[in-house]
Amino acid sequence: MANSERELSGRLGDREDFAPLFRRFLMSTGVCLILLLAGIALRHGMWQSTAPIRFAPDLTAAWHWGTQAMQVGYLDLYDVVVDRVEDGNYILDYVPLRLLAVTAWVRVTSALHPEVTWWQPEWIANRWLHRIHTLMELLAAVGAFFLVRNWLRQCDGSNRILLRSLLAAAVVWLSPAMMINSHGRPGTDVWILPFYLWALWASVRSSVKRVLTLCQHCIPISAGSLLRPHSPLCISA
Repeated sequence: MANSERELSGRLGDREDFAPLFRRFLMSTGVCLILLLAGIALRHGMWQSTAPIRFAPDLTAAWHWGTQAMQVGYLDLYDVVVDRVEDGNYILDYVPLRLLAVTAWVRVTSALHPEVTWWQPEWIANRWLHRIHTLMELLAAVGAFFLVRNWLRQCDGSNRILLRSLLAAAVVWLSPAMMINSHGRPGTDVWILPFYLWALWASVRSSVKRVLTLCQHCIPISAGSLLRPHSPLCISA
């Protein structure tokens, strides 16, 4: 009889411990969903309301190089440009991952909308480019969440880790400067941010061996340099 009572009290205790965790999970999921939808809506509104600051030459050049890569081959484009230019002014300043991203943008847009044969300011021609920007920004926000979470877990006596980590992610995800740069102008400067934040996260993990940490730190920065070659130099400085 005593054993049965102890088992029953143990089960009730487990349920009581599980209930706060479940409520916290539901609240966190709801907050993340609201932040996600709000960020997406703000980004779309940013594009609609920033036509006067649109930098068309950059977008036209991106579409041009993406089209050229589709025609002559993604990696072959560099050799073709070198062969065509004799004075050394190659003009092509797109490193491999950046060229891959704009090539994917042109390829998908052309497949879904064959009537779009050149860059146009309409949303239909820029939707997939904005999705690439949004993906990079989302990865940066998730990186900020885990970076702050890791820092707080290493601090003695820190509390409300989840709340503070979500706040850090929200600051990145809802950054007006990032939205203007990626969805108003738009530029690709933000593309380096997720690689940098995830490299920081890897470098501060105390449970990873030094060699593995070095690899985890260098790989994201190296990958980021294939998107934006100048940004890692600024970070290193």
